Amino acid sequence: MACNDLGLEECQSNESGLKECQSNDSGLEECQINDSGLEECQINDSGLEECQINDSELEEYQINDSGLEECQINDSGLEERQINDSGLEECQINDSELEKCQINDSGLEECQSNDSGLEEYQSNKWGLEEG
Repeated sequence: MACNDLGLEECQSNESGLKECQSNDSGLEECQINDSGLEECQINDSGLEECQINDSELEEYQINDSGLEECQINDSGLEERQINDSGLEECQINDSELEKCQINDSGLEECQSNDSGLEEYQSNKWGLEEG
């Protein structure tokens, strides 16, 4: 463990440990495991957290500049989840899984499978279910 000139903590283990943790000049934390570990976590300059596993694990998690959460697994994982600019949650699996779920502008949940699945579920404005 060592501290840099600004007194920020920096600690890491060697290539066998594959873990590196440090605080940047702004005091923001950045932690990552090298390519053998495939995990990278950091907080960007705006103080937003970004965590992802590289393409070998195919998962990406981050909070965008607006503080909205976006989670997705790339095309090999086929899952995508995010909250849109209005703070509404949208979750879907890509065309290989054919399922799409989201909450509409009224805060109502809508779930459906594409034409191959032919299923649609949603709650109307009065909270009634129809399918």
